[in-house]
Amino acid sequence: MNDGMIKVIKEFLLDGEPESAEPYGSGHINSTFMIKTDSGKKYILQKINHHIFRDVKGLMNNIAMVTEHLKGKTKNGREVLNVIKTRDGKNYLH
Repeated sequence: MNDGMIKVIKEFLLDGEPESAEPYGSGHINSTFMIKTDSGKKYILQKINHHIFRDVKGLMNNIAMVTEHLKGKTKNGREVLNVIKTRDGKNYLH
């Protein structure tokens, strides 16, 4: 895990300190990583391709709104994506 990746990961409100960041999946548009922390938690971090998705703020706001709506329709919150906020309360990091 390089210094740049550590800096990015630490901008999010995660449970624990990051221990590893490994490429995850085989997507062709966004870069996806599995983040593991010292508390045993695992997170998926995506680097959005802003050349394809030109309005990243709008994209992430839509994802957050849809997931919050879906959480209200399910009994188990683990069935729905959970957007992790940044330290400054945003749905994404630029």
